[in-house]
Amino acid sequence: MKKNSGFTLMELMVVIAIVAILASLSVNQFIKWLPKYRAKKAAMELSGQLHKVKLQAVRENRQLGVYFDANTDRYHVLGDDGTNNSWDGPTVVGGDDPSERFIDLPSYGSGVRFDTLSPGMNGYPLVVFRSQGTCSHSVQVEVTNIGGDPKYLIQTTVAGAILLDRL
Repeated sequence: MKKNSGFTLMELMVVIAIVAILASLSVNQFIKWLPKYRAKKAAMELSGQLHKVKLQAVRENRQLGVYFDANTDRYHVLGDDGTNNSWDGPTVVGGDDPSERFIDLPSYGSGVRFDTLSPGMNGYPLVVFRSQGTCSHSVQVEVTNIGGDPKYLIQTTVAGAILLDRL
């Protein structure tokens, strides 16, 4: 007599139930982790963009600015100080500085946004990198997500250092 091997329906249902429970637990953890990851990614990329702008200013022997717009959670890379010879931000915020490119924090998802901005040059949330690699002012920018945790602090110093810290 030949014995049939395999799983019973009951054994199969128990295994499927265990897999479903484990999957629901991991999805829950993933949903909690994703906003934190997106805030970290945005902060790291902002820090990288600031380094890139600084190096571009040195390489091209000119001044470049970065304007932080808290109303739209967007930052602009500015090519020069415009026709009025004063750094006052891009045209979309009432200034006349030409914007070479901009980055939207909401495009990262999970409510990634600026939390606080310190005033920089001329009272604007603006930092200007000079051709020597130094900065016009020290600026502090906090990036977070909709839940407010974690917060990342990006700082520039007048010596041209760009620092990234988790708060």
